[in-house]
Amino acid sequence: MKTNHHTFLLVAALLTMFLIPGIGFAEEGVNPEGMLDLIRADMRANIEAIVTKAMAFQGGEAEKFWPVYRSYEAEVVTLNNERLKLMKEYSEKYATLTNAEAKSLIEKSFDWQTQRTNLQKKYFTKMAKATSNLTAAKFFQLEHRFNLAVDLGVASELPSLFLESVEVSEE
Repeated sequence: MKTNHHTFLLVAALLTMFLIPGIGFAEEGVNPEGMLDLIRADMRANIEAIVTKAMAFQGGEAEKFWPVYRSYEAEVVTLNNERLKLMKEYSEKYATLTNAEAKSLIEKSFDWQTQRTNLQKKYFTKMAKATSNLTAAKFFQLEHRFNLAVDLGVASELPSLFLESVEVSEE
């Protein structure tokens, strides 16, 4: 499992590198959206292998789980595309961010987080109905870990208004 975990972290780190203008493949002549599609496909393959191993499905659970998961994944991609737009907007406006823009961006971020939570609640119910409460809970615990890794990668790549204003003592 450790190898799969490291693979996922690498894929998550690479994914964040391609999401933000000015880093990764945002250079001239490279199509960031095309690269993002390739990374997403690779990430999906890795995630399915990790999920299969981590979930240790019993009986016919896998056959019931995967169709619900694929539907969930399609909605997650749509939601993450919205997050990508938000990150691009933040990165583009970062140097000249006004109070009004900062407020708008954080409200959009809060809205995105609410949408993500609501989507997870919706699919917990669907997965639990298709498999069991335990299987659905196990998946969303695993999903939470994936999200933490991706969120950490995203946070490490975005400029931080707070960190730049903090003085660090060398004592």
